[in-house]
Amino acid sequence: MQKILKTSDDALAWLGHRIGVILSRGWPALAAISVLAFGTAGISLLMAGIQVTSDGGPKLSDLRGVVSGNLLGQQNSGLEGAERQIAELTDDLRAPMRAASWSGRLAASASWMPVLSIEGASLHSQIGRIKSDLEIADGLLGWATGFLEAYDEAQTALLSSLEQSSVEQFRSRLTDMQSGLVDSDGQLLAVRRPYRFTLAERIEPVSGYIDDLEKAEAVMADAAEAGQKSLQLMEALLDLAEASGPLLALFDGSAPSDSTSDIDSVFAALSGFNDQAASVKAVASEAVASLSRLVDTGPFAQRLNSLERLMDALVDIGEAGVQGFEALRPAHDIVKDAEGGLLDSEGVLLNALAAVSKNLEGLSEVADRLSTAQASLRQLQEEGSLPTGSSGLPGMLDFVSEVELGLRMLDGVAPVAHRLLGSDEPRTFLMMGQSSDELRGTGGFVSALWTLEFQSDSLKGVSYYDAVRVDDWERLELYPKAPLGLEEHMNAWVWLLRDVSWDPDFRTTAQNAKAMFRIGQNQDVDGVLGINQWAFLELIEAIGGIVPPEGGDPITPNNLITVLEQGTDLYGRAYSDLVLQGVLDKLGTQTSLTDLIRVASAMYKALDSRDMVLYFDDLDAQSAVEALGWAGEVKQTEGDYLYVVDSNVGWSKVDRNIERNVTYSVDLSREERPRARLTVEYVNHSGPGSAPCEPQWQNRGTDYNQLVNACYWDFIRVYIPNGSRMLSQTSLPLPELSVSVEIGLGTPGQETGALSSSHDKLVFSGLATVPALESREVELVYDLPADTVVSDGDDLIYTFTIQKQPGVRQRK
Repeated sequence: MQKILKTSDDALAWLGHRIGVILSRGWPALAAISVLAFGTAGISLLMAGIQVTSDGGPKLSDLRGVVSGNLLGQQNSGLEGAERQIAELTDDLRAPMRAASWSGRLAASASWMPVLSIEGASLHSQIGRIKSDLEIADGLLGWATGFLEAYDEAQTALLSSLEQSSVEQFRSRLTDMQSGLVDSDGQLLAVRRPYRFTLAERIEPVSGYIDDLEKAEAVMADAAEAGQKSLQLMEALLDLAEASGPLLALFDGSAPSDSTSDIDSVFAALSGFNDQAASVKAVASEAVASLSRLVDTGPFAQRLNSLERLMDALVDIGEAGVQGFEALRPAHDIVKDAEGGLLDSEGVLLNALAAVSKNLEGLSEVADRLSTAQASLRQLQEEGSLPTGSSGLPGMLDFVSEVELGLRMLDGVAPVAHRLLGSDEPRTFLMMGQSSDELRGTGGFVSALWTLEFQSDSLKGVSYYDAVRVDDWERLELYPKAPLGLEEHMNAWVWLLRDVSWDPDFRTTAQNAKAMFRIGQNQDVDGVLGINQWAFLELIEAIGGIVPPEGGDPITPNNLITVLEQGTDLYGRAYSDLVLQGVLDKLGTQTSLTDLIRVASAMYKALDSRDMVLYFDDLDAQSAVEALGWAGEVKQTEGDYLYVVDSNVGWSKVDRNIERNVTYSVDLSREERPRARLTVEYVNHSGPGSAPCEPQWQNRGTDYNQLVNACYWDFIRVYIPNGSRMLSQTSLPLPELSVSVEIGLGTPGQETGALSSSHDKLVFSGLATVPALESREVELVYDLPADTVVSDGDDLIYTFTIQKQPGVRQRK
């Protein structure tokens, strides 16, 4: 067929040439020429139509598929294939174009035949239209290559901060791309054509090819519109990236100090971000709608969906941030106007919290919205749509978390602050500094103590007590008997304040600490706070570092633990008091809203991780901290329950190097009693130069680094539901050179694993040792109580509560 069409095309070209020669001879031949022209034009028209609509002609149905199927392809090979298809269609069009050209020329000589002249001109126009559309399609494919690259760059600009020069270069590139989507008249490419109006255009097969042409043009018009909307979106994304910069700077410490202390600066940054996020969301909705007409499946469609979710989260962040900071403005004004900051003598802290308490419902709503937005952003990170990092929009996660936790802390504390701090009578609280490197039931060995005295809404004084000297050695008969495990494995014949954290229930620990402190110092306290070095770390990070007592480089989150270890080696346990005084002094200078949020967030994180636990005599305050999960109590819950508690009985600081892994499974298919299997693995990452395990009482070292690298002597306790039935347990024999054997309470090889009852739980306990660079597992198999699974109509309900021990950082 192609050969026939080519021969016909050559014949038409010859015939047209001969007619031109005859026409040059003048009017005498007009009549003959008109007839000949009529015939030739008709033949040309017919041949052009045949060549366009025949199987061997250009397949116009491919044009729509080329554009819609490849314009947003993810691989360059897809675009290259589309360009080859366009080239092939263009080659197929050459012969029909030549025939249409002759029909157009000859149609004028037959103008006295209206139908022929109109049909010829129309066909000539339609074939020219095909050529124009192919050129437009080729241009759109070229634009698409740049679009996909630009989209990635725009996303990079939004997600990870770019330098200003790079942003400006990218804006210039977007302008150039915009010009590639319009014609010489400034109109979008591929504007839809008017409806067909000639006879041939309504008759098959010509009407079929025009159908294909119109569909292809519709797709190309959608593509051009989508391109324009997408470029507008990229421009808006750049604006949003720039708007997020000042906001993030307020919280990452890079903004000038006068900006962070100025609520108007904070509010302006938040408002600017909120407005821009809302604007981008609107532009994104239009762009997504346009792009969705081109592609509704595949990787790019997923990217569009991710973009919409990102915009929803950012709008929530902007709106909630503006609402939250507006609600905190009264509290900020109180702190800012104070001479001494949060802890000055004018009751600033209490007054600020009172201002916060007037809008608790609003703050709780803001925190919930921020939590939802944060969850969306983290899900996008897990999917790979949002990178990790601390700059650009990934840094927004840190900002959102900081503000959300700060608001939750204020929301929890504000209602009870006046009861605790607002009395005209002095209120004294005992703060126990616990070393989680020497882990005990509710946090760690008590290495330092302080009393915090509040009166008339302000902190009046802080007093330090050495953990060894705080007890009255003249009145040891008044102290309680040591718990069995402490007595048996550490030869503690009397229970002193430094070991008070043995019990896993902080209420019990706090009440024992109050009683011991009364014996040792003849002083009553109104509450007890337990805090370890990791809580100190959170506070140091929030306030931006402090000057060390001996001067020199500041103490920062990066060096706090090392400084505490070295300071303790050089200056003794009292060094921690000097560090605390530095923290309190720095807190006293905090006056900005962002400072208040950071400190509140740090305290919330410490409480949430159980690195800080609280107990108050005031029943309302105690009920509040229990409801918030800050009391560190052994929870009384229905259903299944698990609490693994470790206590270091080896006179070392090795818990820093202990990795803990818990594996727990329950067979619920057993109708009578579910069966549980618990495996607790301990991995000791201490260095190869660590001292051997035995004897237990040997000197583990003279400095902190030696104490950290040691054999692990662990008195393990596992709290499970009362009524459970133990089936099997890992054997935990007593080492020959243990304290228990040495003092005559045990014999070598004796099984230390035993069952007891405490806090309405069944307790398994035993002594395990883990040498340096080794691991050990303790496994228990037991049947849970029959009522662990309860029925509710046709449903069976199983609930499980697991608790984290205060001070543990590496239990998985």
